[in-house]
Amino acid sequence: MTNIIVDPEFANKIPPLTDDEFRQLEENIVADGEVYEPIVTWNGVIVDGHNRWKIIQKHPGIPYKIREMQFADRWEAFEWMYRKQLGRRNLTDEQKAYMIGKMYEARKKSVGAQEGHTGRNQHTSANMDKMSELATRREIKDGTSGEIGKEFGIDGKTVRRAEKFAQGVDKIREVDQAAADKVLAGKANVTKTAVQALSKAEPEAVKAATEKIKAGETINAENLRNPNRVTFPSGNKDWKTKPTAEEEQIAKRDERVTNRHAEVEYTVEDLVEELTIIQNDFFQKYLLALDIHRDVALDTAKGRREVLGCIKEFEKKFNTEVKEIFK
Repeated sequence: MTNIIVDPEFANKIPPLTDDEFRQLEENIVADGEVYEPIVTWNGVIVDGHNRWKIIQKHPGIPYKIREMQFADRWEAFEWMYRKQLGRRNLTDEQKAYMIGKMYEARKKSVGAQEGHTGRNQHTSANMDKMSELATRREIKDGTSGEIGKEFGIDGKTVRRAEKFAQGVDKIREVDQAAADKVLAGKANVTKTAVQALSKAEPEAVKAATEKIKAGETINAENLRNPNRVTFPSGNKDWKTKPTAEEEQIAKRDERVTNRHAEVEYTVEDLVEELTIIQNDFFQKYLLALDIHRDVALDTAKGRREVLGCIKEFEKKFNTEVKEIFK
């Protein structure tokens, strides 16, 4: 059997199938006699297909395929995982919110990941520094949450709330996996606002809330207060977490960064410059691959046709996608 790695960090990122869903998937695969959808890996680690892999191990004679993908870092891999799941399964509202929130978290953490790679020359370094600057300016104008929101037809504020919800679920999972699964399955008597609140709650509060979830008790934001919570005056029932000294320092720093860039608008000239950098980088890599493997491409007439066909297909797809954007 192929040496495939099951990393808990990846395996636990996706809400599990129910017993009935897993049993149905297994029955379908056994009936088909083949696993049609490939097991997707990154550096040998499964990023998509954990359930299929479990079934393959139970029925080792069933044929399957492996598709190895390339990602800049694990956060980019996580984002791909969440998008794949969001487009595939019949999800509960809680599962959708969780994965959108985790996508937002992953995309933010993946920004600039390539800068840490070795082997950067001065030209590459200058381009990446410029791309980082342009990305910062675009982030201030639209925001990562806004970008993700557009993908799913929601606003950026909803995406940011989804991140807090996901963080709250993760806090619950640290205490009890079954309780977290219950929340994501939509079978817990807990509001999304309450789960969001748990993202900033003290461990004692999270533990108490988790016990209530397991017991089937009703939980809302109002009954999650703890000593580190403060209320607004004048009878306002809303509440917030009292910031720590470190959180206040971070908030002040973020405010300074925002103010510093507030007058810097991301213009059409910036977009053209960013696209030009991407194009040049792409062409260098594309032509280098063709040059290195020239012997493969020119080995036979069939090889030449296939390579040229691949290039033409890319050109056709690119033109189609650009026309769709500018409709």
